[in-house]
Amino acid sequence: MATKNTKKKNSSKPTSQYKQNIGRLVGKSLFVLVAMAWAFILGVLVGKGYRPENAIPEIARIMPDTQEVPPEKPRVLKAEELGYYDRLKKTKSQPDHTQARTTQPAPPVKADPSPAKAQPEQRFAYIFQAAAFRSQTDAFRFQQQIIGMGIPAFVEDAPSGWHRVNVRFKGTASESEHLKTQLKSIGVTKPLLKSRKPV
Repeated sequence: MATKNTKKKNSSKPTSQYKQNIGRLVGKSLFVLVAMAWAFILGVLVGKGYRPENAIPEIARIMPDTQEVPPEKPRVLKAEELGYYDRLKKTKSQPDHTQARTTQPAPPVKADPSPAKAQPEQRFAYIFQAAAFRSQTDAFRFQQQIIGMGIPAFVEDAPSGWHRVNVRFKGTASESEHLKTQLKSIGVTKPLLKSRKPV
């Protein structure tokens, strides 16, 4: 009888040890997972702004040079650069001769007895800003100087406190170049084109 009881006690020991080993293994693996997750979270939080090369100069020599390039400031387009719509209208109105050559032969040209009429250059109503002054009296004085040259001018008060002297002009693009040379004689080297509307 005594031998039977000892056998029962010995046979229950391996299963309980096996259960204890599995429990320890699961506990240790959970601890390792939690520790790794914590290390990752702390590494992300702490390492965002930390630069070891600032603290240890030897590391700075080894690490690649990553200087941040500041983004370019957005450039404001000038009024002269806004002629895309005009160019688009010109290209649509002119037929594409290269496609006509490849698809079909050109029809014979008939001689026109009347002389060829040159198309007149398109006229525009321009407004140029000649100058801007803080003092209103200076602006009116400069306006009178431009009017004395036979060029219509007016003063526009800006909300920022500046007084802009603007020039009105109607004519073709080549005639506007003549106006610019007139303004250059009184010191206006680059008048700012504010508007251009077809007349």
